[in-house]
Amino acid sequence: MTSDRTWAAAVAAPILVILGLTVLHSAPAVFLAYHLGLCLIMPAVLSRREGLGWRAHARKLGLAPRG
Repeated sequence: MTSDRTWAAAVAAPILVILGLTVLHSAPAVFLAYHLGLCLIMPAVLSRREGLGWRAHARKLGLAPRG
């Protein structure tokens, strides 16, 4: 994991939790936002920023066959 990814995750996680609890007042919404944002959307955006296509990103995650 690069330093950009480390810092992005370190900063985004508490912001998502604090905003979710203060704005939405819902723990399930915070759970969904956290996992959708940090586990799905953020890695895809960072991979695109590195110049990887969607297939290369899926291959990197092990979701598409290599070859």
